[in-house]
Amino acid sequence: MNVSILIVAHEGIGEALLSIAEKVLGGRCTQIEVFAIPLTYDLSRYEAALHRAVERLDHGDGVLMLADLIGASPCNLASGELGVNLRLVTGLNLSMLLKVLNYRHLGLDELVERAVCGGREGVIKVAAAA
Repeated sequence: MNVSILIVAHEGIGEALLSIAEKVLGGRCTQIEVFAIPLTYDLSRYEAALHRAVERLDHGDGVLMLADLIGASPCNLASGELGVNLRLVTGLNLSMLLKVLNYRHLGLDELVERAVCGGREGVIKVAAAA
């Protein structure tokens, strides 16, 4: 399996998370791109570019899109691309990204489940000592 990853996020977020993930993992990650959306944008200008990015990344095993915030512009734009070989998971955090990068050998639907689990495992409440 060779699922590609497309991070669709507000400008600066995806780049920072990918940079940190690559440092943690000790090298450059392949078949992964960041599609950054500026805070002020023309939606029609980005639809075609996102579609081209998905086509460029899909080598037959699918593309997992990771969006930073549900309901925000990057997520809304990415949801318009969903199809047979495309999945979208929102709520991107570093834990989710690392989980996905460590399990890229899995199929697309299995990788979606790992992404969701990784995101949830990275969010806990730490209580202050009494």
